Amino acid sequence: MLDDGDHSEMLAAQACVWLGHLIDSYIHTFNSFDFDEEKATTLYVQVEAPLFAQSLEVGLIIPILLVECDFDTVHLSDRAAIAKLTEKQQLSRMASDTWDYDASVPQRIVAGAATHALVLAGYQIKGPATYRDLLNVLTSPQAFPVVIDEFFCSLRMASVDTGYSQIITAPIGWAAKLRGNLHSWMSAFVRRYPARFDNWHWTRSDISRLSQQGAADVGKMFQALRRANRKEDGIAIARINRAAIREEEEDAVIDATIALEALLSDSSTQEMTHKLALRVAALSRLVGFVKEPAEVFREVKSIYSYRSTIVHGSAKKKNGREIALGTAIKLEPVVAAEEYARMVLKALLLHPEFRDPRRIDTELLLAAKTDTFES
Repeated sequence: MLDDGDHSEMLAAQACVWLGHLIDSYIHTFNSFDFDEEKATTLYVQVEAPLFAQSLEVGLIIPILLVECDFDTVHLSDRAAIAKLTEKQQLSRMASDTWDYDASVPQRIVAGAATHALVLAGYQIKGPATYRDLLNVLTSPQAFPVVIDEFFCSLRMASVDTGYSQIITAPIGWAAKLRGNLHSWMSAFVRRYPARFDNWHWTRSDISRLSQQGAADVGKMFQALRRANRKEDGIAIARINRAAIREEEEDAVIDATIALEALLSDSSTQEMTHKLALRVAALSRLVGFVKEPAEVFREVKSIYSYRSTIVHGSAKKKNGREIALGTAIKLEPVVAAEEYARMVLKALLLHPEFRDPRRIDTELLLAAKTDTFES
């Protein structure tokens, strides 16, 4: 336990470090060693503000990993946008202290493979606060809003293969720590991207691409998720995102099927797998899915058969890793399961009248004659 003398020495050391950051920032910001009180004050008030302000305004910046975008900025709503990161912003985000302790070399390379970011405005932190209080909040992933995962789920519904590794807090009008002439950003390091990204994925030529129109379509799904605010959607979003970053494909299949069940199951437990397959097939017709409903029905049934081998530990599990489609084509169940979970969520966002699964049965299945799916 520290005595009063130790506390005094620690405070003195922290004050010296703080003063050093202030001097360094002054020199790099104003490109001068000559002291000017007015200029120095503009920097000082930024770090003093958190100690007295009742609330602190912040923006959130989440770099989008390994996606090639052909635009500078697309607004998703009045408080959200996809924006290209400037050179200064790139340097500022990679200057975070957390990289030295929390990330491996591949993880740092993946983190750097982002040209654009989700930018969120209009957030506040309650003050006043000590530097330690701010650090605890601004570097804790649990402190950030679910809107981030809603956005990345929207990207995945658009078949964009991506993720994120940083949640950056951008202070507006204040600073927790000065860093030369860079932005005084604070970064929380997370692993919310597929594990295969760490395996030289940044060298591949087939990374996802996002056009301006594609980004606008992502914005529509994002806004629809924001408006819906349903418990079932929240479960599906979480499971779709988890499935996308799982290292084990068996876990991904279970996540994706849980998402399907959250969206399409009802109070009845009779023939649930059969009903889910029918409902997925019916919804596929609404969104112009590339496969025929009968094919969708058979694939979903096969996915659930594969899931059963996982859950029950069947000795035949290895033989069930591929879903046979006819005589020539085979499909990995994890790919199919994730694809259908994303498709169903998108269909229900575009056609909210079918959020009650029973309406799918009465208005889509009966109208389309279910024997089509069972042939």
